[in-house]
Amino acid sequence: MGSTAQSGRSLLDGDRRRLIVGAVASLIGGTVGAVLLLSTPAEAFEAVVPFLVAIAAIALLVQPVLRRWATSHVERPWVFILGLTLISVYGGYFGAGAGIMILALMLVVTSEPLWRAALSKSLFLGIANTVAAIGFMIWGPVEWWAALAMAVGCLAGGWCGPPVVKRLPPGPLRIVVGICGLALALWLAFS
Repeated sequence: MGSTAQSGRSLLDGDRRRLIVGAVASLIGGTVGAVLLLSTPAEAFEAVVPFLVAIAAIALLVQPVLRRWATSHVERPWVFILGLTLISVYGGYFGAGAGIMILALMLVVTSEPLWRAALSKSLFLGIANTVAAIGFMIWGPVEWWAALAMAVGCLAGGWCGPPVVKRLPPGPLRIVVGICGLALALWLAFS
């Protein structure tokens, strides 16, 4: 959410329709994810989380190839909407690696540059997480001290991250984020 506050103007300079549709998809997906988390056992979904994160990280690493296969930057709005909604369900339910998934989706099915995709990812994930957090606060048990620590870290990282990302070379950054995503998948699988 910090990145949303920090980068709101840069986001508005882009495709506003995609931003609005993406925000609605994130809101719906985050709501569905929170409902699923509060109403189903977590063990079954947690078993597939490492694989979902690994798929997203691999998609990010092979993004240049995927983008060429996507018929030279042709926009795929329905794939974007459906993919973002599904990732937001996942984000509202569990969340680990959802940012990598959104980033990979945007880089493959939109023509957004990496820096704008990173800003948009922060907005969309912030919406999905916020609506889920509100649901958890109302209907679920919350460890408030842990939540406060997470909120401070998310706001600080979100505020400082996008200006840095905008200045970094996209190729090496994509590789570092992809490798970190694979490391996260391994950690989730074996922890």
